[in-house]
Formats: sequence, structure tokens, C-alpha cells
Amino acid sequence: MNESKKILISGSSIAGPALAYWLNRYGDKVTVIERSKTFRTGGQNVDIEGPGQEVIRLMGLLRGFRRARSGR
Repeated sequence: MNESKKILISGSSIAGPALAYWLNRYGDKVTVIERSKTFRTGGQNVDIEGPGQEVIRLMGLLRGFRRARSGR
């Protein structure tokens, strides 16, 4: 059995929280930090196809992603 690690992730765009999710799921203690002083409510659309959809499904987020889609 692996010992839990404390991990610091710098950046909370798309990859930081996704990595934190998986590391936490497998038992690590994760902290995500972001340099921005305010929460960003906007951003760039992300096109999720193929393997990305499978990852989102495994994370339990596929239904939410489909509801929030831009309609394209």
C-alpha cells in the first residue's frame, strides 16, 4: 500500500484541478494554488472528444459537461 503524499499544484486552469482530482482519488493530499487574485468566470471553450470524454465520464462529470455545452 502506498503512503499518502502531500502535493502542491500551481495553476488552476484545466489541467491543475483535473490532476488534483486523480491524485486525491488515489489517496494523496492535494492543494491547488492560483496566482490570480479573483475567480475567473469566463474562459476559452474546450472541445472534448475521444479519450477526453472517457476521462470525464470516469470523473463522473459527463452529464454536467453535456448540460453546460455551448451548443456547437
